[in-house]
Amino acid sequence: MIPLYTQRTFGSKPRINDEITLPLWKGIVAFLEKMEQKNFFAESYPEGCMDNQTDIWSTDTNKLSDELEIYTELTWPLKTTKESDNYFEDSQPYIPTKYEIFDTLELLFQKISTPSNGFYHTFCRHHHLIFTNDNIAKTEFSTQINDLFNAKGMIYEFNPTNGHVETVVGEETKQLISNALAGKMMDAQYKGMLETACIQITNFRIDIAYQGLEKLWDAYERLKCYFDPKNQKEKSISASRIVALFGDNLLFQTEVNEEMRKLTELGNALRIRHSETYQLALTNHKQIHYLFRRCLALIVLIQDQISISNM
Repeated sequence: MIPLYTQRTFGSKPRINDEITLPLWKGIVAFLEKMEQKNFFAESYPEGCMDNQTDIWSTDTNKLSDELEIYTELTWPLKTTKESDNYFEDSQPYIPTKYEIFDTLELLFQKISTPSNGFYHTFCRHHHLIFTNDNIAKTEFSTQINDLFNAKGMIYEFNPTNGHVETVVGEETKQLISNALAGKMMDAQYKGMLETACIQITNFRIDIAYQGLEKLWDAYERLKCYFDPKNQKEKSISASRIVALFGDNLLFQTEVNEEMRKLTELGNALRIRHSETYQLALTNHKQIHYLFRRCLALIVLIQDQISISNM
């Protein structure tokens, strides 16, 4: 979508919202209804011609609704209001849970395809549809949904490659992830921890993103064991040897030592490395992503320094 005046003048809204509002839900419903009316779901939910059921001419919305209800408990047409039990009361706004909404988007993304008019059936006064084996429909789908997410400053984006709703992590974080995964890996277990963390952090579900942060802290604690300690005391020695790698700049070395100490304290005090009742849990994506970026930046710094020391 071409940027509107406020976007051109002030830039896009910050991506900080994590709850679906009624205007956004209405926008999503309007877009999906338009796609259905244009028969983008007709190949997956075909309505056959009365003369020959194998000739598709439209979308069978009953089939669409049945499958939607199986996987999301929503029905077609999608609702934006909830009827009152009392006839004298106005209907109330209705928004499904964001999990139901995202499941709906991911399901319909799998079912979408590009229709075009084929043979014109004179007697029934309709075209039989043919479907193109391309990504035009999926590209339009993901682009439109992402435009809606962006317009409302949502922290989510729709990935057109895998059809998943993911959490926006920002270009700086994406670059950190790329640098981390391209760096020197301590061992296979460390590599697995780091890869899992970088995948999970993009998930729109806060519990999965939280797991990504926990897994990143596991990788960080393992990285501190780079010099192969045999017990907890030797782990402290290994961590000190890592700090010593930054000895060419004593002030910076002090900062690295302090950051390693602080992250260790945060991992123990917050519900990241342990789950005791007295630990404080993180409550939203912003907190999780802040700590993820902070820890990952230190990991990349240490990995790069280890690589330099081994040259």
